[in-house]
Amino acid sequence: MLEQRLPDCMPVDHDTKIFVDLKIETGSAWPDELRHALKTSRCILAVWSPEYFRSEWCLAEWHTFREREKVANMISNSNSRGLIYPVKFADGDHFPQAAKDVQQRDLTKRLFLSFFARRTGKARLSPASKRFLAMEGPW
Repeated sequence: MLEQRLPDCMPVDHDTKIFVDLKIETGSAWPDELRHALKTSRCILAVWSPEYFRSEWCLAEWHTFREREKVANMISNSNSRGLIYPVKFADGDHFPQAAKDVQQRDLTKRLFLSFFARRTGKARLSPASKRFLAMEGPW
């Protein structure tokens, strides 16, 4: 879904390319393709969950982008925006402290309500919950 919607949100003259590891061809040297994507991507939208921080590959991408931010001197008192756009997908109680220290887009409540709506039908949601689900952010 992100691949379909993100280009529409970008300026007309911006060449948006999205790398998703599911696109790697069967039989490809996928570690090499992931390394190339990590080296050449302008930013990463990281969907954080406890599983993300238990995955060797996810941790590698997170550490790669943190290192790129340090090398480029992107994170400082005057500039807190870096290359990582973290989306919190589950409670952050078990995230590393370095992740807890970063402002995240929290989608946990919205995802729960969306799941509840699909399971039970939106007719059962209160008007306030329906408005919340329709919000674009911040939440």
